[in-house]
Formats: sequence, C-alpha cells, structure tokens
Amino acid sequence: MAALQVKNVPEKLHQLLRIRAEELHCTIGDVILDALERDLNRPRMTDWLSHLDSLPKTKSSRSTSVQEIKKSRNR
Repeated sequence: MAALQVKNVPEKLHQLLRIRAEELHCTIGDVILDALERDLNRPRMTDWLSHLDSLPKTKSSRSTSVQEIKKSRNR
C-alpha cells in the first residue's frame, strides 16, 4: 500500500480532523482517506454537464413552469 504525507496543514483544519476522528473513534488518517474516497468517487462537474446536455431538450416558457409549480403545490 502506498504512503502519503501531507505538509503545511493549517492548524484549524488539523483541529477539525482530530475532532472528527475522535467522534468516529478512528484515526485522522482514516478520516482523510474516507473524505478523499468520497470526493474522488463523486461525478465530476464536466461529466454531469455532459449528461445534462445528452438529455432530451424541452420547450417551455417561464409561465408554463410557474403554472406547473403551482399545480404541484395544490396537490
């Protein structure tokens, strides 16, 4: 397994990491690895925007959208 060293961690961030690790009964390294894994597994903004571009286009006006919102609120 590879090792990673992070330097120049601001004191406030280190304090937050320490508190979170204590709350979760784990190490700061565990908290960091979990955060990195969650962040890197999220879809990238460019992928999300590409997905939106691939969706079928619809034609609607502002008034149509407002009417639809009002209808859904009345249900």
